[in-house]
Amino acid sequence: NYDLLIYWSIVCGEQKPHDVKDYFWTRRDERWLSFNLFDTDTPGGVTRVLYLHGGLHIYRLPDGVTAKYVPDMGESLLDSFQRFMHCDDLAGPLPLIVTEGTSADKRREIQSDPYLSFAYQQLRTYNGPIVIFGHRLGGADDHIVEALRSAGRRPVAISLRRGSEKEMMQRQARYCEKLPEACLYFFDAASHPLGSESLKVLPPDSEEPGFPA
Repeated sequence: NYDLLIYWSIVCGEQKPHDVKDYFWTRRDERWLSFNLFDTDTPGGVTRVLYLHGGLHIYRLPDGVTAKYVPDMGESLLDSFQRFMHCDDLAGPLPLIVTEGTSADKRREIQSDPYLSFAYQQLRTYNGPIVIFGHRLGGADDHIVEALRSAGRRPVAISLRRGSEKEMMQRQARYCEKLPEACLYFFDAASHPLGSESLKVLPPDSEEPGFPA
């Protein structure tokens, strides 16, 4: 599941969970860990995790606070999502997730939330090497391209799924057009642990590999 993929990869990897910070560390109660714009300092050596477009595990609470839901033991992401969607309280928690609309639409939604705007600003101000995995940087995400361009000339490694020579050249040319100042490096997506063939599942009624689980 996209929303929990990063957490899953952290737990399954060699890096210890306590070396990772997602900025949701202010406990409101047993169910919510909130984001505090005035408490965002992290020590050196920590891996920072940010969701630029939110996720199904992140909610906007009735008082305007952005928080991460802490599920019950054995409660799945969709279980918790359905709990709030079927709640009779129309002023209850709402999932904070930006998936539809143009880049301008997404930018407005990002700017309306303190957590999302903080996450976007972190991307804009980061000027070190970066890896782009599984993202087309399509027109609906031009605001992401703009943030990546703000760093100017820096190494950017981009994953590509296998295709014909013509297809690969077209994809590389499109990324070069999107990020003209960056030093681009392209790599086979299947060579990355998260792109492993073992993580793919079969679509219903098909014997062909499908999308990552």
